Amino acid sequence: MIKRTAPFAMITTFDGLSGEQCVAQRSRSNTPLQALTLLNDVMFIEMAHAAGKHTLDRTDLTTDDERIFHLFRQLLTRPPCIGSV
Repeated sequence: MIKRTAPFAMITTFDGLSGEQCVAQRSRSNTPLQALTLLNDVMFIEMAHAAGKHTLDRTDLTTDDERIFHLFRQLLTRPPCIGSV
């Protein structure tokens, strides 16, 4: 449970609940502020950097295609849909 006097800004930006409620499914939204947050927030930049470094440090991944496939699986926990749009 989160106890704060003001909600974490990221939760508000992505239309998260206050923590006093629980829902089975959240509503979907997409705003320019969400896109800017994903592009410019230090936390996301550091996570992307760490994920890239971790992937490049793997010695068993020798080609860029293997690295991209591995990173996709790590982040989305599913294989990519190759050849579909």
